[in-house]
Amino acid sequence: MLSFPVVCASVWCAVSIEMVWESARTDGRPLVLFGHVVAAPPVGATIVILCAVSASAALAMAIAVAYARGRRLERRMAAEVDARWAELSQRDAGDTARRELLNWRLAELQTLVDRLLADRQAATRKERHLIVVPDAEAPTRR
Repeated sequence: MLSFPVVCASVWCAVSIEMVWESARTDGRPLVLFGHVVAAPPVGATIVILCAVSASAALAMAIAVAYARGRRLERRMAAEVDARWAELSQRDAGDTARRELLNWRLAELQTLVDRLLADRQAATRKERHLIVVPDAEAPTRR
């Protein structure tokens, strides 16, 4: 996917290449762009202008590519953060469900313990009778 800065930098590179190419074909005297003479400075100034135009095109392309890479990295990081938040919220929902289940089980266990204690206390309140049964095989004393 091309972004607007990359397209603008590409257009500027194409324009600067055209200007350098056509100016070089005229033996370096006038600055020519799309077949029209833009200016006719001295040769030294023409060389400096063409170098500056070329350098600005290269800088524009480098900035545009860096911007596009930065945006792509930003989108990837945002997607990773969203995925991490989704994972955390899912884990939190699972922890909440486990905690509610544990609370329910604890209440149920407490009810069972209370019932068993009540049954035990009821059983201990009954009178105990000791019944002695003689052993049938034991010898009797005379």
